[in-house]
Amino acid sequence: MKKMSPTINQQFLIVACLFLCFVTMPTAIAFAHDSLGQDYKPDKKLLYKKVGDVELKLHVFEPEGHKADKSAPAVVFFFGGGWNGGRPQQFYQQSSQLAERGVVAFAAEYRVKTKHKATPFDCVEDAKSAIRWVRENAKKLGVNPKQIVASGGSAGGHLAACTGLIEGHEAKGENHKVSSKPNAMILFNPVLDTTAKGYGLKAVGKERQTEISPCHHVKGDVVPTILFHGTADKTVPFENAQRFAKLMKKADNRCELKGFEGQGHGFFNGPFFRKKIKDTTIYDRIMRDCVSFLESLEYLPESTPKDKPKEHKTSLSAKPNIVVIYTDDQGFGDVSALNDNSKFQTPNFDRIAKEGISFTHGHSADSICTPSRYALLTGRYPWRTKMKRGVLGAEAKCLIVDGRMTLASMLKSSGYNTAMVGKWHLGMDFPGTPKDRDWSKPTKDMPLDKGFDYYYGIPASLNYGILAWFEGRHAKVPPTMYTNKKKNPRHQDYRIMPPYNKTPEETKAELGRGLGFEVAPDFIDNQCLTRFTDKAIDWLGGKVEEAKQGKPFFLYLPYTSPHFPVCPLPEFHGEGEAGAYGEFVIETDYHVGRVLDFLKKSEVDENTIVIFTCDNGPENPWRGRLEKFKHDSRGGFREGKRSVYEGGHRVPFLVRWPAGIKSPGRSWDKPVGQIDFLATFAEIVGAELPENAGEDSYSFAEILKSPNATHQRPPIIGHGNGRNTRYSITDGDWKLVMPNKQHKDFELYQLSADKSESSNVSEQYPEKVQELTDKINQIVVNGRSTKGAKQKNDTGYWEHLAWLEKEEFENLLSEK
Repeated sequence: MKKMSPTINQQFLIVACLFLCFVTMPTAIAFAHDSLGQDYKPDKKLLYKKVGDVELKLHVFEPEGHKADKSAPAVVFFFGGGWNGGRPQQFYQQSSQLAERGVVAFAAEYRVKTKHKATPFDCVEDAKSAIRWVRENAKKLGVNPKQIVASGGSAGGHLAACTGLIEGHEAKGENHKVSSKPNAMILFNPVLDTTAKGYGLKAVGKERQTEISPCHHVKGDVVPTILFHGTADKTVPFENAQRFAKLMKKADNRCELKGFEGQGHGFFNGPFFRKKIKDTTIYDRIMRDCVSFLESLEYLPESTPKDKPKEHKTSLSAKPNIVVIYTDDQGFGDVSALNDNSKFQTPNFDRIAKEGISFTHGHSADSICTPSRYALLTGRYPWRTKMKRGVLGAEAKCLIVDGRMTLASMLKSSGYNTAMVGKWHLGMDFPGTPKDRDWSKPTKDMPLDKGFDYYYGIPASLNYGILAWFEGRHAKVPPTMYTNKKKNPRHQDYRIMPPYNKTPEETKAELGRGLGFEVAPDFIDNQCLTRFTDKAIDWLGGKVEEAKQGKPFFLYLPYTSPHFPVCPLPEFHGEGEAGAYGEFVIETDYHVGRVLDFLKKSEVDENTIVIFTCDNGPENPWRGRLEKFKHDSRGGFREGKRSVYEGGHRVPFLVRWPAGIKSPGRSWDKPVGQIDFLATFAEIVGAELPENAGEDSYSFAEILKSPNATHQRPPIIGHGNGRNTRYSITDGDWKLVMPNKQHKDFELYQLSADKSESSNVSEQYPEKVQELTDKINQIVVNGRSTKGAKQKNDTGYWEHLAWLEKEEFENLLSEK
C-alpha cells in the first residue's frame, strides 16, 4: 500500500493537538519530553568493587552543576535479568530524569550467571556492596548518606529489596560499620518470594529457598517502600506483591503498592531501553509516582504546578529555623491538650499540639535539671559524665567539656545563627571568688563557648547564686548584693526579691540562712519570663530577614517556670483552678504564645520547627494539688521529679513545623527522647555526626515527615536522681527498673497495660528481665547506644550500677 502524506489540514490538526497537550497536560509530559530517541549517557563510571579479575562499576548520572560539597539524595538502580544477565542501561532513562530533579543516580553493575558464574546470593552481596560504597563515599560524591534509595526491576528489584530486608550476605573485606541498608526502596516487579510460590527456586535451591526471599524476612524496621507491579505478571505473580505489602503493613512499615491493571512483567521500562514502546503514559505515571514518593520523604522539594497556589511561603529546600522552648519541673498533665481533667487551660501549648505532633511517650534523659539539659544539648546520656547524681550550682566547671558537639555548635557549622535565652544550669566560670569578684572581667566556660552566638539569661535555678541578668559574658548590673530565700505568701516555697543586703553577714542575720546568694540590685524573680521572652523576640527580630535570605536561626529558650519560686505576675492571679502553680503555668503559656505570634507575624513560622518540652516531671507539691484541686500534674503516671518512674521523666513533648509535618494534629505513642534532638536536627539539616558526638541520639525526623513512619527507637535509659539514684531501660512496651542499694529487686512493667507502673511482672517474665539487663549493660559499657565504635564514659565503674558487679563491668568493657 502506498504511504500517504498528511494533508495541510491534517498537519494543522496534529500541531493543534500537540499544542493542547502541552498547554493542558504539563505534568503528563514531564518525563516524556525527551524519551523519544534520546541517547542517555552517564556522566562517569566509578569502580565500587573488585572480585578477582572482575571490576564492578556504578554508572553515574549527576544533577547539572553538581559538586562534591552538595548533599543530594541518591538512588542506586539494579537491572533485571533473572540473575543470569542484563544491562545497567535498563535504568539510564530513569537515572537521567531523576538527576534533573536533583538526585545523584547510579546504575549498578553486578555479577551475573552467564558472565561470572554467579549465584543469586553473589548478586545480593554485590548489591549490598554498592549501597555501602555509595554511603561510605557520600562526601566525595556529594550525596546525603541518610537519603540513599535502593531500586531495581525484576531480579534487580529483588536485589534492591534484599538490601533493605535481608541480614548477612555482606562482602568480606569491607567496612561493615558502614551500613549497606538503604533509607528507602523503589521496587519494580521485584522477585519477592524465591520459593515454589514465587520465582527462582531452581536458582537458589530448595535447601536455601527462603534465605534471600523478601517475603520471609519482613520485620518491624523496614525502610519506606513503594512497589510497582503489573496485575497480569506471569513471571512474578501479583499475589506475591499483595502478600508482601500486607506483611509490611502488618509489621507497621510504610509500603505503597501501585498495581497496574493488565500489565505484565517489565511494564515499567522506558522507551530508551524498550525501543518498541511508543505510548509512554504508564512510564510517565510511574516516574511521577516515584517523584511523589521521594517528595513525601522530603528527599525532594515539593513540585508545585503553575496553576496551583503554593501551600507554604517557604521552600522545603530551605533549612528550617528551630526554636526549642524548655520549661522547668512541668508535668505531663500540665498541658490541657494532654489532660482532659486539667484544672487550667493552656491554649498556646495546645496550639503546638494541634498544629503539630504530640509525642506522648517523650522523655527527658534524667529526672532533674542539670543532667537533662546536658543530654538535650549533646545527645549523650548525662550519667556518662563525672556527674552521676545531683545538679550543679551556678558556679562550676561546665558539664559540657570543650570540643564536645552541641546542638548549637552543629547548627552553627551548618550555617545557623544561634542563641540561648534563659536558664543555663550547666556550670560557668565567674571571675574571682565570692570574696574577691571583679565583674569587669568576662565570664568563661559558658554558652558562648558551647556554640551559641548570643546569650542572655541567668546561670542556674533561682535557689542558687549567682542571680543577675547576664548578656554575653557580663551582667550589665553586677550581682554585688546578697540575699537568700524569703517566704512566699502564695505558695509553699520561697521568693527572691528586694530588699537585698550589702553583705552576706547582713543576710544571715536577717534571714538566718547561710551566706546567701550574690544578687544584682535590679533582679526580681517574677521578671524572668517577661525578660526572657522580650530578649528572645528582640534577637529573633534581628535575624528574621537573614532567615528569609537563607541563613536560618536556632533559639534555645529554657524558661525558669514552673520551678520554684512559683511567682506568677499579679495579672495572672486568679486564673485557672489550681492555685498559684496553675497561674504560673498559664503565664508560661502566655509567653509561649508571644513567641508563636511573633513567628507568624514575621512570616517565618511556616518553616520554623518549634519544640515545647520540659526537663523533668513536677516537683513534690503535685501531691497537694492532686488532693486540693484534683489536678494531676503527673498526667496519671507514677511519682514526679527525681523519680525513675514515668512521672519523673515522661514530659510534655510537642513539635510544630507547618512546612515539614505531614498530617498535623496526630500523636506518636512510642518512645522518643530529648536526647534525640541532635541526631534529628542533624538529619533535617544534612549534617554529619562524628563518632564522638551524639552517642545516644537517634533521629525521629521520619515521624515528622510521615504519618506512616516506621520509627522504632532502640532502648532508652531512664534515670532516677537524688538520694535514691536508680536506672531503668525501656524497650518498646517493656520497662525494667534496675536494683540499687535500697531496692534489691528488679521491677518489670508493661507500660501499655500499666500506665501507673503498679504491677511488677518480673517474676512472670524472667527472660525479659534478662534480655533488658543484657541490653542496658551493653549500653552502659559501650559508651554509646548508637551504632559505631565504642566510646569511653568519663569514669570507670560507679556505685549506682548495683545490679552489675565491677568485675563483670570490666569484663564487658574489655570485650571487642
